Amino acid sequence: MTSQLERSGMIDLSEIAPGFSDSVHDSQRCFRAALHALSNPGSIVPVTASSSPPQKLARSAADLLLTMLDSDCSLWLSASVRHRAIADYFRFHTGCKVVDEPQQASFALIGDELELPRLARFNWGSDSYPDRSATVVIQVTELSHAGPWFLTGPGIEQYQTLRAGTLPLWFLDDWEQVSKNFPRGVDLFLCANETIAALARTTRITLRA
Repeated sequence: MTSQLERSGMIDLSEIAPGFSDSVHDSQRCFRAALHALSNPGSIVPVTASSSPPQKLARSAADLLLTMLDSDCSLWLSASVRHRAIADYFRFHTGCKVVDEPQQASFALIGDELELPRLARFNWGSDSYPDRSATVVIQVTELSHAGPWFLTGPGIEQYQTLRAGTLPLWFLDDWEQVSKNFPRGVDLFLCANETIAALARTTRITLRA
């Protein structure tokens, strides 16, 4: 489905910000970082690549999406990053489609943690095809292990602690519903500056006393 941003005209190549300067090696490094983060939920992983994204995009978020998106993917952008320059940046460098609704997207970019929609608005896949669910990339103000979240589950040896900016108050309740619906659900990447952390749908989150 064509989005309003795509219907607004052709891509202006003169305004496109640079992607990776070394597309093969940068995407490989970023893919390894993303895989490590998702395999070790709550770990804070540096992302070192060479993109120069448009304003309002954290480099780690831009690098992740440049690595993961392709012409078969659909991308939804939250309000603070729903701009022509950002939409065209990903359309040009990855060939993805930009869509108008979260439910239509295989990937979503949340420009501000407080813009995160309720998780039920994303595609959770199905019991037969859980891999068709959405991956949500959220730009947060900070990532730290000195935080109130207590993470357990596959990929975490005992437990992991995490602070991920200031997500909406309902987030932990919504995340519990994700856990209850496994194998359906969503996977999250949290991005701050040039670091990322991931929450796999199998990750349980409680608040430390």
